[in-house]
Amino acid sequence: MNAQSPKAAFDGKNMTPFDEAKLTIDDLFAEAENWLNGDGIASAAEADAVDKLLDLSRSARKAADEARKVENEPFDTGKAEVQARYNPILKRADMIADACKKVLQPWRDKVATEKAAVADAARREAEQIRREADEAMRASSGNLTVRADAEHLLNSAKIAEKDARRAEKSAVTGNGLRSTYRAELTDLNVAIKHYWTTQRPQFEALVCGIADGQVRAGVREIPGFNVVEERKAI
Repeated sequence: MNAQSPKAAFDGKNMTPFDEAKLTIDDLFAEAENWLNGDGIASAAEADAVDKLLDLSRSARKAADEARKVENEPFDTGKAEVQARYNPILKRADMIADACKKVLQPWRDKVATEKAAVADAARREAEQIRREADEAMRASSGNLTVRADAEHLLNSAKIAEKDARRAEKSAVTGNGLRSTYRAELTDLNVAIKHYWTTQRPQFEALVCGIADGQVRAGVREIPGFNVVEERKAI
């Protein structure tokens, strides 16, 4: 390993805090390329030099982040002021919308229920006509007059089915309601077996995440896991 000392002073005038931070970190990066070249550390002196480089990089990052905060402050202040002015009227608009939804909900539920009843009746009627048409078609074998009546009934069944589909579509659209779905657990053991079979990688990731959280909280013995100690440079 071989390296030059980082620059202690900045060249040039009218340098911005960003320019200073960039120059410092760029110099440290060049220094790091000399030290961290894949050869590893062969002596205590080299370890001390790299440890010093680590401290310098941390200090440079802290200084750069502080400069970033100072440069961001006017924008953050302006953003906070705008947000503070708009928040009350946005909340008031939300209150209006929430109140409207609460008033509309019973009415929309009533309309949806009525439409569903109409659609169900139309479906039942279409099914009945279809059954009668199918029976008439089977009974019309060899009888032209009966066959013609059966064909007419079959056409009526098709019209009734089309009307039923239209009623079903009307029952679920244009009523101001939106369907949402949620999973409600009924049997934990069955659910675990299902996801263990169908979603095993995600299931393992979930279990490992729970275990990692317990280890971070200080737990050192978990059934099915080995708690492994790792020591890392700080």
